Amino acid sequence: MSEHFLRPEPTHPVWDRSLEPRLHIASHDVVYVYCQDASGGQVHTAMTFVECQGIDLTRIHSLTGPICVQAAEPGVVLGLGFLNERFAESYLFQ
Repeated sequence: MSEHFLRPEPTHPVWDRSLEPRLHIASHDVVYVYCQDASGGQVHTAMTFVECQGIDLTRIHSLTGPICVQAAEPGVVLGLGFLNERFAESYLFQ
């Protein structure tokens, strides 16, 4: 089992299987994915209402990846459903 680290840049706004994987991993490897918020890193705690209204909507829903899991087959669930046990409260991380 190996550990991998994936930074958010470059992000992209779509689920598209034609995107080249940024990382190739084996089954049971651990991946630490550093993600931006859904605004593409534009929202921050000191932001005013006017600034919030001016965010670039083309950067909304930034995704990090894709990650290729070698030997994974269609229909296999990869980590779905465990985060709500680890993160009971919402917060803004800076």
